[in-house]
Amino acid sequence: MKPPHLLLSGIAWLLVPLAVTAVEGQDPQHAVARDFECLAASLRPLVKINFEDLPQQASSCPDVIMPVEPLPNPLEISGVKFTDPGCLATGFCSAPTCSRDEDNPYPGNIVLSLNPGGAIDFPPGTGSAILDLQGIGSNPFTLRATDVLGGTAEASASGELFGVIFVAFTSSVGLSRIEIVEVDGTGGGLALAAVYFGQSLRETPPPDCQENPPENVTHLRPVASGTIRYFPELGVLEAAPLCSEIQSTFFKTTEVNREFRRGFLEFAVPEIDGEIQRATLILGESRGWTAQPLPPDLHEISYYPADLEVTADDFGQSTTPLDVFETDPNLQPAQFSFDVTSLVNEFRGKEIGFRIKLALDPLQDQGCWQGSEFGSLYAVTPSLEITTKQVSFLRGDPSGDAQVDLSDPILILLHLFSSADRGVLQCLKAADVDDSGALDVTDAVNLLSYQFLGGPAPREPFRSCGPDATQDDLSCASGPPCP
Repeated sequence: MKPPHLLLSGIAWLLVPLAVTAVEGQDPQHAVARDFECLAASLRPLVKINFEDLPQQASSCPDVIMPVEPLPNPLEISGVKFTDPGCLATGFCSAPTCSRDEDNPYPGNIVLSLNPGGAIDFPPGTGSAILDLQGIGSNPFTLRATDVLGGTAEASASGELFGVIFVAFTSSVGLSRIEIVEVDGTGGGLALAAVYFGQSLRETPPPDCQENPPENVTHLRPVASGTIRYFPELGVLEAAPLCSEIQSTFFKTTEVNREFRRGFLEFAVPEIDGEIQRATLILGESRGWTAQPLPPDLHEISYYPADLEVTADDFGQSTTPLDVFETDPNLQPAQFSFDVTSLVNEFRGKEIGFRIKLALDPLQDQGCWQGSEFGSLYAVTPSLEITTKQVSFLRGDPSGDAQVDLSDPILILLHLFSSADRGVLQCLKAADVDDSGALDVTDAVNLLSYQFLGGPAPREPFRSCGPDATQDDLSCASGPPCP
């Protein structure tokens, strides 16, 4: 007997890639949409579980470094059980990383973090469930749903940077469990802002809410990071003993012992293929708690051409201002984002560094401590997230005139053997006739053979314009005027 259907759908706030894998003969169905209402309209009534009644900072692990409130593992709310193989934890996710929950007085919400191997178990009779996922950047992840007869379906999707993704499962016999299979990208757990579930079995799939095709997102981590400290009265300028941590702080222990710390992070920007839609630098605070009220701090972030090595010379080097932002030690650690689209375009194939310092250096009579921390290479890691739109091109048409003729193999040969003509090709992928991922004389020979000897045609996209289906290091800044 064929197992009952298990239906699956993934909903993206903006553009979210979603793939569905059938397991053991199942026939899952899915839908992709821009918003929650598109899916929920056919699944109501739904019970909503959010986590606003839980502590803002709680964990089931008693030995964590930061003092937090205890949290049971498993945790049961409204008959739904949340289990984590390690530490089940809550955290506050501030806007714009997360949307504000209507039950939270602050601009953000409390999320529950489930690591890979974690599971959500539903009460008997559950026919549908929707997971509200926020605060995971553009990290890809995979979920697995199991119905009461053991039928399974997997959903692989990616989060939406500064947006919301809804993943929904339905079953005609009853939904039993949803498991977190993996979370990739910058890692960490899957952040649940809310869970909705309905106790009516579903014979029909959710509506098809598919929008535009997904964008490509590249996640970059810093190649180098660190903090340089300066003691003006003592004449000491050196790397702070912090490994790769990034600090923008000021300390004063005595009148002649003032310490200024500036944080640095440096990225290697690749030769990105396609049009850059947006690029965002993401910083998360990694400081501890304060036991007494302190005033907020204003920081300046600036950029510079980098060498992928943080040294004492970086402390006073010339930089270009990018933005200023405020941290408040009396609130939960926050996350900050900066639009660096124009910078990433400027630094394609180059190295770029960012410096973070207090916007105004404290005066001699000001307090003994100011500032904040912004992660490292190993924890609360900053990231550069680049969203691109793939360029459509015609393979065999490196001239970009939308037709394949004798001028195209000639251009390939000039590119390979004439130093004066090297670099004139705007789309190297179009010159890669055999789609080998490298340009050589074989590409010109194959194209001549096709045109004059009846040889094999260039690899797709050739009959019509399209993106490259294979991954390689060849760039394509622009293609022909494709429809």
